[in-house]
Amino acid sequence: MCTVTWIHRPGGYELCFNRDELKTRLIAHPPSIHREGRLHYIAPIDADAGGTWIGVNQFGITICLLNFYHAAMNRQLSAEDYTSRGLLVKSLLTHETLSDIFGQYSEAELRQFRPFKLLAIGPESAVQGLVWDGTNAEIARTPEPPLSSSSFLSEQVIEQRRRLFREIRAREGNASEALIDYHRSHFPEKGPFSVCMHREEAHTVSFSRVVVTAEHITFHYTPGAPCETPFLEPVSMARVAGG
Repeated sequence: MCTVTWIHRPGGYELCFNRDELKTRLIAHPPSIHREGRLHYIAPIDADAGGTWIGVNQFGITICLLNFYHAAMNRQLSAEDYTSRGLLVKSLLTHETLSDIFGQYSEAELRQFRPFKLLAIGPESAVQGLVWDGTNAEIARTPEPPLSSSSFLSEQVIEQRRRLFREIRAREGNASEALIDYHRSHFPEKGPFSVCMHREEAHTVSFSRVVVTAEHITFHYTPGAPCETPFLEPVSMARVAGG
């Protein structure tokens, strides 16, 4: 299960992401600046497969990926038959525009990946989503936050999360603090249904906050549940015009 929210600001945006995983997963490497040719991006790296679930490139484009659990349940192939979806995110971060990103893959090429929901957001109020169910790909333009994915949550609980997000945004004057508070929240209680998730076999393993302005890009990160884990030193780089 994962949850992503975002808000736009003049010349940029903020995006927050809770990553929920089994406790058996290896601890991810924290965000750092990576170079691919002449392009740079900031991303944490998954220690199991070497990909990433979230990253932001020098043009201010953030890409993040959520598992599409209910579609995956209909697939009969083993894990060894698939390419890691995190490697897809890394490859897409090397593009300059959203149109470049969403023009890269055909459905035939996507069949190497298990089902997913992908979100890409740019600094000029552009938000696009790509939903791959294992058979068909659908582009969703201007999706609304929050987005959640889970093998555990019902649609009723996901709708409760949407209402909580709206309530926190309306209650708090500082939009940045509202996002952080939402991702730390334990409504209706600390446990399997809260945004900051705690289950016996799985939990929120990290919290990412990407801030893009007209000139700078900053990646804030907690290597654990945001309700109890302090932020590491942020990673920053200059934003390059073009995205």
